[in-house]
Amino acid sequence: MVARFWVREQDGVARRRFPVTGGFALPAGRLTDPARLVLTDAEGQAMPLQALALTRWPDGSARWVLLDLQTDLAAHETRFFSLDRTDQRDSPRVLADRRRTTARGAGGDWRPPLRGRHSCRA
Repeated sequence: MVARFWVREQDGVARRRFPVTGGFALPAGRLTDPARLVLTDAEGQAMPLQALALTRWPDGSARWVLLDLQTDLAAHETRFFSLDRTDQRDSPRVLADRRRTTARGAGGDWRPPLRGRHSCRA
């Protein structure tokens, strides 16, 4: 397990393929290739994900990883996700429009300032 986090819809509006962007810090040596991350929902279903190492430790492992994903959310729904490592590089991927979302926070908290109020936590 690399990380767990949740996304909450707080405006009372159902969302379809809603873009979420966030980032998290990792300790040295934990993850070398972000392409080997796999995102699953609470039911264990693999979800499309784009992951990028923004900075690296001196040993080459990822220090700060940026994630882009899309999710469906019912009004006021909270969805839980898990990030794991895999030996395969064929997990589902998606491109997200970074102009619409921004990653802020450190140490695991994600607060994407989107239209309306939405929050994520790792």
